[in-house]
Amino acid sequence: MPSVNSKNIWNQFIAPPSILGWRDILQSWDESVSMHPNVEVLLDNLHAASDYRSYSFNMPLDHFLRYLNYEPEAIQWFIYEIIAMRWMWGESRLDFIQTILNNRADLVDLEATFCHFIGSPCESMTLRQFLVEHLNPDEVRFLNMPPPLVAPTYPPAGPQVAQKKKTKKEKLTVSATYSEDGSTCERSVTTPSSNSRFDNPPIQKKKKQTPFYSKVLLRFIAEKDQDASKDECLWISKTGEDEYEITYHIQSIGKKRTQYSMSRKDVEKYLSTVLRILALDEDPYNAIQFEVPHMPYVLLNPKLDSYSRNLLYDALDSVFDKWPLTVKDDETV
Repeated sequence: MPSVNSKNIWNQFIAPPSILGWRDILQSWDESVSMHPNVEVLLDNLHAASDYRSYSFNMPLDHFLRYLNYEPEAIQWFIYEIIAMRWMWGESRLDFIQTILNNRADLVDLEATFCHFIGSPCESMTLRQFLVEHLNPDEVRFLNMPPPLVAPTYPPAGPQVAQKKKTKKEKLTVSATYSEDGSTCERSVTTPSSNSRFDNPPIQKKKKQTPFYSKVLLRFIAEKDQDASKDECLWISKTGEDEYEITYHIQSIGKKRTQYSMSRKDVEKYLSTVLRILALDEDPYNAIQFEVPHMPYVLLNPKLDSYSRNLLYDALDSVFDKWPLTVKDDETV
């Protein structure tokens, strides 16, 4: 688990104060990219409460809800951070989400889109869609979310359907031709003409085109100013609907390893593991170059803090949400 500021950790037996105006706090954080002190306090406590080895694991959920002043936008962000916690550290408090959805459903709207904060999906998805997309089926069942409200559908009025059938039937013409002695009879049926409004013309299927998707690249640079041909490269590419592949290329020895048929959640978990394990390296890389097609390339210290990792996940999410990407001059990248 990440290191937290122990001064920010609440007492389990004393409720924290309520903080007002979370929508403005989160939006200010999003615009300035400078973490608000109240945001830091909540995240530190959530980190501590997500570590089963910590005494703060028993921190009451009501402490968090009170600190968030029971504001819907703040609780929505709180649920997002619980899921984001697992991307970074592999641990999360799904029991908190379950309790909110089942015991305090008045505080959150599953069909509402997100307000603005760092990493927010904003209007691209609802809270329900976010949870379903980032949890496996067993975890979704554990949350026991109430079913979505579906508008009822009604069949067309009876008399109109009957009249339509009658009209179609009247357009069929039956004719009979008898032989001269009347012993045999040939019958024929004429269907409506080709321009009849009852005809169902064949549907012209459009040829399916395989889209060309952009890629994300992480370059692991061992030495300063080394030739780019010696970098170790990690490519993340999209191959289909919620289907991705990751290729790790050790250029110096010409070896490639590719993992296929990964979901978006698989990719996020893989990248989280890679970035966390770099912090343990006794002979670390000199730098990591993070390349996203529609953003400036950045050179990073391999031992990233949680804030830097969050920004990388935000950049990766922007590619996930917008794939395929095109640059300004309409050249597909």
